[in-house]
Amino acid sequence: MPNIDFWEINIEDKLAHIAVFGVLNVLIIYGASSKRIDRKTLFNAIFIGVLYGALTELLQGWIFPTRFMSLSDFIADSIGSILGTVFAFCYFSNRRE
Repeated sequence: MPNIDFWEINIEDKLAHIAVFGVLNVLIIYGASSKRIDRKTLFNAIFIGVLYGALTELLQGWIFPTRFMSLSDFIADSIGSILGTVFAFCYFSNRRE
């Protein structure tokens, strides 16, 4: 197990990652809300958000010399994608009925 000091985690940065990826997935579900939202659509939305989060973190580590990749940022991106998808599904499902 890695030695993680939870007092060193920048909470504001992680909340920003969660918010940005949450909004991304709300917009993905909004775009899909004109048709029936099924499990496949929800899975694809989460997959797109998580994949995009992984890609941005990898690119930060490989291409941009002033940036670095962070596992905690990727986890925050994934959490935001899941929360945004769940929120959007609940909101748009209740709105159509």
